[in-house]
Amino acid sequence: MGLKTTLLTITGMHNSFCVNKILREFEALDGVTAEVDLASGRARVLASEDTDQGALVTAVSNAGYSAAVVAI
Repeated sequence: MGLKTTLLTITGMHNSFCVNKILREFEALDGVTAEVDLASGRARVLASEDTDQGALVTAVSNAGYSAAVVAI
């Protein structure tokens, strides 16, 4: 099973508290690691190929923010 990278744009983040809140939601998903950049408003998420991108967007939504997948 391989890994894939997904880029997300995230709106509504204002500080490091926001970043940490989103990271905790990603960490709750099996096999997901992420970097969230406050300045660019983006997240780079590494997950297994069978991880649904919708689950990543939902994780951000669960943290109270909006996200969209960036087409690569």
